[in-house]
Amino acid sequence: MKKMAIPVLFFFSTFMLTSMSCSSNSSSSSSQNTPQPLAGPHWTTPLSSTSFIFASPTLVETTYNYLTIVSTDDPARSFILTTDKTSGAISKLEIPDYKVVNFVQDPDGDILSLNETGTDPDCQVRLTTFSPNGVKLKEAVFAGASLQYSNALAKCDDGVILGIYKSNDGPKLVKSDFNGNTLWQKQYANELDSGLEGEEYIEPGVIQCIKKDVDGNFVIAQQFTKKNTEDLEDCGYVIYQINSAGELLWSKPYYLGVTAWQQDTFAREMLLLEDGSIVIEESWSGGSPGQDIRIVYLDNAGDFIRKLHTAHTGKGPMALGSDQSVIYSNREYDPQLGKDETVCCKFGLDGTIIWKKTYNPETTDGTQLNVRPRAIFRCSDTGFLIVCEYRVDNTTDHGVALLKINGDGELIGRLSL
Repeated sequence: MKKMAIPVLFFFSTFMLTSMSCSSNSSSSSSQNTPQPLAGPHWTTPLSSTSFIFASPTLVETTYNYLTIVSTDDPARSFILTTDKTSGAISKLEIPDYKVVNFVQDPDGDILSLNETGTDPDCQVRLTTFSPNGVKLKEAVFAGASLQYSNALAKCDDGVILGIYKSNDGPKLVKSDFNGNTLWQKQYANELDSGLEGEEYIEPGVIQCIKKDVDGNFVIAQQFTKKNTEDLEDCGYVIYQINSAGELLWSKPYYLGVTAWQQDTFAREMLLLEDGSIVIEESWSGGSPGQDIRIVYLDNAGDFIRKLHTAHTGKGPMALGSDQSVIYSNREYDPQLGKDETVCCKFGLDGTIIWKKTYNPETTDGTQLNVRPRAIFRCSDTGFLIVCEYRVDNTTDHGVALLKINGDGELIGRLSL
């Protein structure tokens, strides 16, 4: 008997009791739940959007389903996507007027979401709690603040830590309880670099990533610019660790040697390993096409160990394999073919490429899909789920494409439109 997709509302009433994060060391699902290629339209859902699709870096997995949230900004709205593991059939629950970029589950099993509304100078950052069926329950508003394309949010025992940016006051680390009450706000600058000399100073930038480590502390990646008396600029990022009270434990600045015209430096993708060491994707503007990226391996105090990967492309999502390897997906330019291709790689921490796969999905009539990875998750069956934005070439058709791959990078979930 063919297994049917569980309706979204029913799933929400049950997944809170059984959910587990794909990025945690959860027990393996039985082999009967492993997705198999099936005929027909699976693993995609269309969205009427003329802009990018933003995927949350969070996934919830149950016995039979995957759940995540994607959003668009034209128009501003979000969709809770529930995907049947076997068939790939996707159910959508729309939350209008909210562009959710990340979420966690609060102690009651509700969805505590990070989102942003408005435009400068009337931007607002919001922590909005939705019930399992998408009804808004409560909301905390940070007026005059923006996210600056960041999704920095991490859950702690008594609330969440997030990053916001106020145009008149710079970046802030904020700790809130689950009811939206602010517990503290912190801002760091010159103390992030003990090597500053003379009148050199740090101008802190966007807080781009927050991860909880194995000891219950938090590791933050933040953009910054170093300036001196000659007003020269050196842009980069800093990795630092705080405890749950917001006290700075250590910091390590990284200057990427980009100045003036090349100031857009980022470190938005970060993984924490079991021993507390760090894998981070650096990127900076410059050249054509797009950006340069570099994936580097740092120890548990933020000190450089080695480079794992470089490419001339935009940033891509990463996930940590069960063997502490790095799974990285992106859309990269192939100079021999003269076009971009969707790729996924597995790196060992010694920098060796274990495998690299290329995916070129097509519609049923052979039309090429432009598929761009937005988030990637490790699942309990040792495989991975890559959430992508897709666009049908030479059309305005957009949507979400899910690439389900096994531990060797082979495509399991079959895409068809």
